[in-house]
Amino acid sequence: MIPTAVLSLLLLIAAAVFAWLWWRARESNADLAATHARELARRDREHAAALRERTGAEPMYIADHYMRAALLAYYAPGRPSACSAVSLLGGRRSSYDFFPDTDLRGPALLGRPAVLVGAAPERWDRALSFDEVFPLSIRQGRTPAMAAGLNYRGPRSEPAPPVPAEPRP
Repeated sequence: MIPTAVLSLLLLIAAAVFAWLWWRARESNADLAATHARELARRDREHAAALRERTGAEPMYIADHYMRAALLAYYAPGRPSACSAVSLLGGRRSSYDFFPDTDLRGPALLGRPAVLVGAAPERWDRALSFDEVFPLSIRQGRTPAMAAGLNYRGPRSEPAPPVPAEPRP
């Protein structure tokens, strides 16, 4: 039979090893996410420079999800304003829909070129109106697809409201 002190010591060591492994996994996931976001911002910067050269106007960043928009706004050089089109692509509204400089329904962004991040060009073309939408890169692993839109004209139409849930008995 194992003495209680030895059993307690083994449990304590196992808990410490588990905590250390959990912390290391957490750190590496955070590092991976930050590295991925930096790479995404670097690619966006290159695409934005090409659009700026082609159109002579400062491009905006539009992401298919609010978290991707937040990462772009944080990691892109100069911390540009980024917009989220999640509500126009069929998702719920986010805080990006309530501020004039990031609301895609407002007039402040009309006429600008855009780097479109995360959805295929066909999805962007169905949700947002541009003179032209063309692909810049395809999705590769965790790296999202990118497209460009020239001369933003606003959303094509308001998305259908969500269907209310059935009342519970």
